Amino acid sequence: MWVCTRDMGRPGVKAEALYQTACDLAAESGLHDRFMGYPTPVRFVGHGIGIEVDELPVVGLGSPHTLEEGMVLAIEPKFFFPGEGLAGLENTFVVTEQGLERLTFFDDAIQVL
Repeated sequence: MWVCTRDMGRPGVKAEALYQTACDLAAESGLHDRFMGYPTPVRFVGHGIGIEVDELPVVGLGSPHTLEEGMVLAIEPKFFFPGEGLAGLENTFVVTEQGLERLTFFDDAIQVL
């Protein structure tokens, strides 16, 4: 999922475009109806990071924000499975001319707690 969105996360790209790409990838996987909540999903997959916990830009539906070089984003796609639980990832990226550069390097494999 991340290769496509990481490459497109460059300065000048609308934050909403990253959200739409994530939705498209969820649909291609057959999990769109479980993406970002169930039965009523939230309409964002990430946000900026700075002094406050959640900052602009919002990476979501209708977001008016455009990515700028140096912005730091938390991208956190999730899938909800009623009666079973939630599966999600959250990683931190910085916007560069080459795309999103990952700043967090924890293993993305399923972690059994």
